[in-house]
Amino acid sequence: MHVASLQIFTPPKGPATTSMQTLYQSWRTHLAASKPFNLRPVKQSGLWCWEEDKEFDLDYHLRHLALPRPGRIRELLVLVSQLHATLLDRNRPLWECYLIEGLADGRFALYLKIHHGLVDGVTGIRMVSAALSTRAKENQAADLGAGACQTGQAGQHGGPAGGEKIPPATFVRRLPDGVGGASGPR
Repeated sequence: MHVASLQIFTPPKGPATTSMQTLYQSWRTHLAASKPFNLRPVKQSGLWCWEEDKEFDLDYHLRHLALPRPGRIRELLVLVSQLHATLLDRNRPLWECYLIEGLADGRFALYLKIHHGLVDGVTGIRMVSAALSTRAKENQAADLGAGACQTGQAGQHGGPAGGEKIPPATFVRRLPDGVGGASGPR
């Protein structure tokens, strides 16, 4: 089970507009991921646990796509419905991010899909909101995994610290400002 976010952006007007390829390449320079984005599920002694992916491959998780013409919302929603219908690969960290260009009027979209065991919908929206800027002058690449969901010491809120394996139920219960009233995974 996964949660997802689809956001549509209008680039700022003017000749200095960054191309989608430039934006995508700038995101690809962040080769490492922080917890929980570098964790993959593993089964040990019959229980599912989180383990750091020692062979993390950003190119698998971050993808750049283009819509077919004419680039209407209809084409975007068809593409996103196909992406959303596929399961996440259980041998890798359970998330995917798609930068989608080709919308009419130069707009682009960002589709983010994350397994519900890593991040619930409310926490996911908070993380994305923290990574976005409200001003065009704040020229920072969105970094969803570096501190956006961390509020204390490593391991304090569910992610394994120092290779420690924590069952997913514990991880969900320890998420900062997680689902209101939740005591474990659903």
